[in-house]
Amino acid sequence: MKQDAEFAQRVRRQWAESFAKLAPSAPPPELELRSLRRTHHLLALQKWLFGIGIGFFATALSFRFSSVGGHIRGPHFLFFDDPLAFVGCIAPGLACWIAYFIIRRRLRATAP
Repeated sequence: MKQDAEFAQRVRRQWAESFAKLAPSAPPPELELRSLRRTHHLLALQKWLFGIGIGFFATALSFRFSSVGGHIRGPHFLFFDDPLAFVGCIAPGLACWIAYFIIRRRLRATAP
């Protein structure tokens, strides 16, 4: 290439054309706004799933204290009285938590 200037010029031109093809094109202007709205929606949904999941689990694991003759007896979990209600609270709570962690993972994923 040092000896043939014309050949060197052609190689440089081809390199420039090849690199121009490899360069990413400009993203559409509304892409940033759509991404921001989607992220805002997912964060709001994640917040609601977190709260509802906590509520269902707290309801399922609730307990009461009873007293007999002025002495407090130990805690009594309410799911011992009605196991079906326990499952009815744990199942949606677990579904909320699974959805919460799926959204959390989606929000943490980074595009190349």
